[in-house]
Amino acid sequence: MKLSKNSKSLKANSLVESVIAIAIISICILVAFLVYINVIKQNKSVLSYNAKHQVEELYQQSMADQDFENEDYVYKDYRIEKQVTILEKEHIIRFDFKIKTGNKTHTIPKVAPLYLDEKN
Repeated sequence: MKLSKNSKSLKANSLVESVIAIAIISICILVAFLVYINVIKQNKSVLSYNAKHQVEELYQQSMADQDFENEDYVYKDYRIEKQVTILEKEHIIRFDFKIKTGNKTHTIPKVAPLYLDEKN
């Protein structure tokens, strides 16, 4: 008995603390795995980003020039079709830009307010 009183007592983690630590580590691994899967799944090329940037430029240019005609733009690796719908009742202009790269088609819709000349 005398021997046990003189020995140092070691503090240990309880079972609950260990389970909580494992749960936190597991959640962190799960979040990291989901982020990694989403990044891999997107698989977007630089071409896709260039086309989206070009669509934004075409939209801004169309609004600046008040050019509301349907047009096709052909670039080296992709094609953009601009379709314009004027909805006078709602006072809006709807732009649909279709990006065609190979066999893939992606549509980017844009909406702008329609300002009518009130000189009637």
